[in-house]
Amino acid sequence: MYFTERSPLLDFVARTTIECWEKTLMSVETMIANLSPQDRLSALELLWIAIDRDTNQFVPPDWHKEVLAYRLENPSPKPALPLQDAMDEIRQKVNERRTPS
Repeated sequence: MYFTERSPLLDFVARTTIECWEKTLMSVETMIANLSPQDRLSALELLWIAIDRDTNQFVPPDWHKEVLAYRLENPSPKPALPLQDAMDEIRQKVNERRTPS
């Protein structure tokens, strides 16, 4: 059955689908929020293992290759940062971009 116009049934299905998706998403977010830092790292490692196992399903966009090639050809003169410091710096830059001028 194809819907060519808005209908109460279509609206209900769309609304219900979105509500179910939001509940699923929230439950995952809540679950992650309740993990200890060590458990979060373990979960992240498990996700990377799963992604690595299915690498042919996760094809990075071409621009990733371009960025990596550029960075390899033009290394930063700055010293390497510890991971946490690098993550903090990235978060700060992202938050600055999100803050209206």
